Amino acid sequence: MSALMEEQIRFGEKGVYLNGLLHRGRNNSPGIVLCHPHPNLGGTMDFYLLQDLVREFSKERITTLRFNYRGVPPSTGTYGGGSGELEDVLKAVEFIRSQQNVNRERIALVGYSFGGSLALMVAEKAKAKVVVSISPQVNPSETRLDTLEYARRITCPVLLIHGKSDETVPYSDSERIYEALEKSVEKDIELVDGANHMYSGKGKMVVFFASTFLEAYL
Repeated sequence: MSALMEEQIRFGEKGVYLNGLLHRGRNNSPGIVLCHPHPNLGGTMDFYLLQDLVREFSKERITTLRFNYRGVPPSTGTYGGGSGELEDVLKAVEFIRSQQNVNRERIALVGYSFGGSLALMVAEKAKAKVVVSISPQVNPSETRLDTLEYARRITCPVLLIHGKSDETVPYSDSERIYEALEKSVEKDIELVDGANHMYSGKGKMVVFFASTFLEAYL
């Protein structure tokens, strides 16, 4: 497996500084922000699916940013109960948009589990062009957030991916979110037979579905 050509970066303000890894793509490239799983359950930007996705996107010389939320070292601060992490994702979008080689109008959000919910929640405010949400939760654990509330506002294309054998977040969560995407100009859902929450042995399918959707709409 080839090494990823990423550079360490740091961004933020007001005492909360976020550390991440930026892969610089071609000039005028799209920008993709990747959101990791729940920090209180061991989630970090190094989750294997996020690395595999960055590796795939880098083949097309797309600019990507994966980062650790507040409270996940070496990022500073403490866990923000979901609302703080939403701010972190928006800051990440702002950072990738500021890169000179990035087309500011072609920004995508890709997230897994807790990160999949966050990607949906910030989509409209971030003016994302497309969202890929992997195993999102309707009500992310340890938060008071409702993904359905945000999903009803989304107008951009959205792909939901969920394992049918997910033992942590039932795939019915994605089905409910899919139904809530009333304003999305294009929505799709891929329910992966035999896939658990970690997509053990099924990761390549996730990468394929995500990259194909992004190629079509980003």
